[in-house]
Amino acid sequence: MDAEDTTDRVSVDSLKHLQRLEENACLESEFRENILKRKKEVQHLQEHIKRLRERKAELTKQLENSSTKVLQNILQDQPNGRQSVKSKKLSKEEKAAVEEAVKKAREMKAQEMYSSCRLTGVSVEPVTSNKLRICWDTFYQGEFFESFYAEVRMNEGSINLKKHSIPFFIPVQKLASKFLSNDMESFVQQVSIHLNSYICRRQQAIDLQKQHKAVLIGEVHTAEAFDFIQLYLRSLGEDNILEACLTYRDLIAVRPSKVVLRVSGDVEDARSLRRDLVEFKNNLKKHLLVDAVSSFLGK
Repeated sequence: MDAEDTTDRVSVDSLKHLQRLEENACLESEFRENILKRKKEVQHLQEHIKRLRERKAELTKQLENSSTKVLQNILQDQPNGRQSVKSKKLSKEEKAAVEEAVKKAREMKAQEMYSSCRLTGVSVEPVTSNKLRICWDTFYQGEFFESFYAEVRMNEGSINLKKHSIPFFIPVQKLASKFLSNDMESFVQQVSIHLNSYICRRQQAIDLQKQHKAVLIGEVHTAEAFDFIQLYLRSLGEDNILEACLTYRDLIAVRPSKVVLRVSGDVEDARSLRRDLVEFKNNLKKHLLVDAVSSFLGK
């Protein structure tokens, strides 16, 4: 019995030892993986720091050669806050420096246009050395619909809108006067928002006409900007007609801010109808027109 007990104890001790070895092996493996992971993170950070330093050097060089730096020794501040040339007569070197600075300023404006357009998904292409053509693509529910164009000309110190195919009710001239010369990115973004909002309102009205033609009385009436929509539904019975008037707060809104509902004829259960109309009104302000009307018809 003593020999057997000793054998059993040795076996148990051996198993425990093997378990400890296995646990130590696992810990060592995890430790090595963590070391490799940290090394990769450090390497990634070092590469990122290197890129940032290279970018800093590039920006520093651009700043040293910028048009502002070049003109600094030629222009002087005036009491009215503007700047003028220090001397009426410029040497050939100074005149060449001014011309080169103006040229670089125009190139920077063009580069700003390209960068802002890429950020907003708008395409831009040069027409001439000082003229650009911008194209805005519009989408609704993930589907492309149509494109709109604008042509801008870069003059000395300013960028002007020359012609465009943007709908007349979108205040593109006002947006151009406010942003075009000073904040290119905001101009591109604002025009894009206006165009896509218009397409969204328009397509909602078109989809409503297509999908609920059976219960609509006549056509869906709209303003040209689709910021006002009027429709008539035969959904409460043969003797009742529901009129819905939807008004949008502005030209970038895609949901109506004001909804007016009117029912003609006598209704048997007026209390239930009022409850349904309140829900319908709220749905029209929160959901697509087709979805809101479908929900109401399903009552």
